[in-house]
Amino acid sequence: MKFRSFAAALAAATFWTAIPVSHVAHAQALGPQRQFIAIEPVYSRLSRDFGSGLDKKSLNGYGGRLWINLAPFSGPSSNLIGKTALALFSVYSPPGDGVSVVHYGAELDVHATNVPYGLILDPFVSLGGGVLRTRTTTGNAVGAMPGTVNKFAFTPGVGLRIPLFNHVQGRADFRDALVFGDQDGTSGNTRTSNNLEFLASVGLTF
Repeated sequence: MKFRSFAAALAAATFWTAIPVSHVAHAQALGPQRQFIAIEPVYSRLSRDFGSGLDKKSLNGYGGRLWINLAPFSGPSSNLIGKTALALFSVYSPPGDGVSVVHYGAELDVHATNVPYGLILDPFVSLGGGVLRTRTTTGNAVGAMPGTVNKFAFTPGVGLRIPLFNHVQGRADFRDALVFGDQDGTSGNTRTSNNLEFLASVGLTF
């Protein structure tokens, strides 16, 4: 009877001990703190291009990103998925010099490796898309009548993620919000505008 009780206790202890060990091994396979979900407040610096003959408007922006790491969904042969993350983002640039901008959408990031270089540097490339909403209040400043214009923006970019400490990460990336069919200054013509954007963030992973 004592042997059975001891065996049952040993089996239970082995089962409950195996759960955290498995969890730790899985987290390590994703790289330091590159875990399932990350939430980041974001600062951005956007250079809004209004076309020929007009100055670009440099705007500070604030927002957030929600990251979902796709590694848990990858199979043993899906190496690319294991290095991929999907993010939803939204950034608001308050009115400045007659212009305000809201940029929101989604992006897909692919990291260079499964584990950061030296467990510190985690570079990636990204492709995104969304809406660039520009509101103008001073027509002469941007070559257009005051109003709000919504345009689709395709946003390729590159960046670097840095694991800082337990469940905290930093990220910096550059992207170009390409707006097709944007107005070209005061000419009334359309063209593809290049709206360069720098983003910096510190977030939590889960």
